[in-house]
Order: sequence, then C-alpha cells, then structure tokens
Amino acid sequence: MRKIFCFMISICLTALLLPDYFVLRGTDLSIPLVECTCEYKSDWMEVYAKDIYRNIQTSYGLPYFQKVLYLRTPFDSRQFFLMENSYFIDSEKGSVYVVGNDEATGSFVSIYCYQPGEHAKGEILVDGVKVLSASLVEEWIGDAHCLTTGSFDCTGGFTSLFLQVHEFTSKRGNVILKGEASGILKESGQTYYIDWELNDTTGETKVTPCHLKIYDRKKDSEIFTACENAYDLVEQGDWSVVAPFEGMKHVIERKTLLWRRADVNGDGLPELCSLYNAYSEEKNIIPIDYIFTYADGQVTLVYDDLNDMTEYLFLGSNGNLVYDCSNFGQVAEGLYSQYQFDEKWNLKCLSHLEIHGFFEDNVYDEEEISYLKKAFPSTYGVRGSGFYCFRSRPKSAQELKQNKDQTYWVNEEISKEEFLKAYRQMTGFDFFEENEFLFPPF
Repeated sequence: MRKIFCFMISICLTALLLPDYFVLRGTDLSIPLVECTCEYKSDWMEVYAKDIYRNIQTSYGLPYFQKVLYLRTPFDSRQFFLMENSYFIDSEKGSVYVVGNDEATGSFVSIYCYQPGEHAKGEILVDGVKVLSASLVEEWIGDAHCLTTGSFDCTGGFTSLFLQVHEFTSKRGNVILKGEASGILKESGQTYYIDWELNDTTGETKVTPCHLKIYDRKKDSEIFTACENAYDLVEQGDWSVVAPFEGMKHVIERKTLLWRRADVNGDGLPELCSLYNAYSEEKNIIPIDYIFTYADGQVTLVYDDLNDMTEYLFLGSNGNLVYDCSNFGQVAEGLYSQYQFDEKWNLKCLSHLEIHGFFEDNVYDEEEISYLKKAFPSTYGVRGSGFYCFRSRPKSAQELKQNKDQTYWVNEEISKEEFLKAYRQMTGFDFFEENEFLFPPF
C-alpha cells in the first residue's frame, strides 16, 4: 500500500507542483524544459539535456563544458556540466551514468550511477553510487604499465587523469562501459594510456596498456609496400582504400591536392599529409589540413585542421612536424613548436621557440607603451624595443630527479644567433627567407 501511495503522490506532484523550468547552476538563468531534450521520463524521475552555448558560458563565467544534464524527482534534483558522450541512460533500470570531471582542469574525477531512491517519509530522491574513481584509474594505469608504487606519493602518482567513455551498452541486464584513459606521471611528465572495459553489474574489468608499435623496414617490408601502394592510390584519386569520414566528399572534389609523406608519430611508417591548396606549391611552408595513416589494410584520417590557417601545422624540409601560431600587431611574435603524434594521435610537444619584436618607442603612443611595459615586464619593460628570443625544452632525466616544483620544461632566453640556428634545426628552413615580410634581418 505504501508503494502505491507514494506512486500516486509522485504522479500528482509531477502533474501539479513541479515547475516547467530549472535555474542553471551558478546563475540566475531560467532554462524552460520545452527548450531541453527530454532524454528519459518515468513516474519516478525525469532527465533533460540542454546545450550550453559559448555566450552563456562567457556571460556567467561557467566552466567550458558542452551540456547541462538535469535530473529531477518530485522531491529532488541534480545538475551536471558535461562534455559530449559523457553520460548514459539505462532505460530498463532507470539509471543514469555520469562521467564527472574537475570543472577547473577537466581532469577525471569519477563515474556515478544515479537513480531514484525512496527515503524517509516516502520522499523519492536522486541517489548516486560511485562506479569508477580516479584512484582506481591510477591503479589501472600503474599496473598496466608496470609503474612501481614507489614512484607514487601519498596523493597519487599522476598530476591529472583524463578518461573517455567510447561505449555504454546494456547487454542481458549488464551495463558495460568501454573507453580509454590517460595519466600524466608526476615524476616525468610522461603520458600513459590504457584501453579499459568495466562490467558495472559483475565488477569484471579488462585493462590493456597502449604502446606505440615500431615498424622496421626490413622485418615489416610487406606492410611498408602495402602502405605505399595505398597512398599511391589516394594520390591518384582512388579513395576506395580510405575509411569514410565527415567531409570526405568535399576533399575528393577538390581540384588540386598537394601531398607529402612523412612519419609524424615516430613509428617508422609514413603518414600521408594533404597540404592546404590555397597556398602556392612554390612556398616552403604550406599548412597541413589533413593527415592520414595506414593500418590494417586501410587508410584512415587521424587529423584535420579546417580553420582559417592563422595557426597551423606544417612539415619542415627535414620531415619535422612544426606548429606555427605567430601573430603580428603591436608586437611581432613568432611562436614555433615541434610536435609529434603519440600512440593515441594526440599532439606531443618536443620543443618550442619564440621571438618577440618590439618597435621603436616613437611608433607607440603613451597608452601602448604603458600596456607593453606591464604585459612584457621582463623584456620591453626592462630593455625596451628590439628582438627577444626564447627556447623551451623538456627537462633532462637528471633535472627531473630534483624536480621539486613538478614542472617538466626549461624556459630560457637565448641569443639571436642561437634562435636562428635552433629554427633551422627545427624546420630545416632559413628563418629570414620564410619570414622576410614579417621580421627584418637583425
């Protein structure tokens, strides 16, 4: 009788008392439910999702997440700021799985399962049970990669953990979670990856470490030949060997494609790079807009950059992958980073160069001079106009042993001659030849 009574109260309250909106957490903004997507609805709980647009985030200082998920019962409610694909609703059991990330850093915190639960006085509240914790993910990564527990301190062995859930499925009453996780080890700053699977019903787990496979041209000659043949087909206009991807039709229809091959992830096997065809082929530096790799008999897109090319990746004459995000205004800033893709096709920085050029004081007005002195206190603020060059590199093994501040890079000012030499080593090009309209010889 009590359950029937509570059930009737639930229906009545849902129909008569619950508002048709909710107030976005941390703001005074009311979100009408009619503007949300109703993801799930039962007599006990409702789940709504709403995209959070950039103007709302900016206006209210909200964390950079893409959705708000709103759960409510007749007596309770919860809100979560989430990225895409970071929740799952088990309609059979009326459960909601939510991936929680730190709102300041984005690092992984936990996965909780939420469902309605009956409490005192017959109130139906949103109950949460932790399914996966950051400490367990740390343990998974450490065990999978045979990292010694002595390298971890009492607060954990990683500075940050990132977790993606690729698949939530419900099979025969079991909820299966599959995804990947990565952690940055405090001692070295190195990133470690795992693929994982968790059966939330039985507690069974499967964790696999991710390692970059290195190819040898002699031992793996058949793979090299198949790779080269596949790339030949693509360059000749035959896309039958390419795995379909969004925007593929547009790429195929382009009249001219500039192709380069280079090993951009250090596994020995080359990738196929499509260069931005609005640039002349006579130029040395041409932005990359697509990168394809070869695996398991198929060519697959692993990177695309379709912005306005104000910042971009390009290939040096030595095959190095370099990122240019220079900008020119009150200050001429040349910013160059050498990158390499890792085993999960995330970019990893290997080294970084900067050059800052300030004009003579008579070019700036008083307000600009005041701003530049505050914005660049250690350069223009002290020594005025001219060129300043800097280099950043990863700390050596010896430096990491004494790494009390847990930073992983050494930043140092270098001479103009050292900068020009380092730029040529990074890109294979002469700095002034590639930047003759932006940086006069100094």
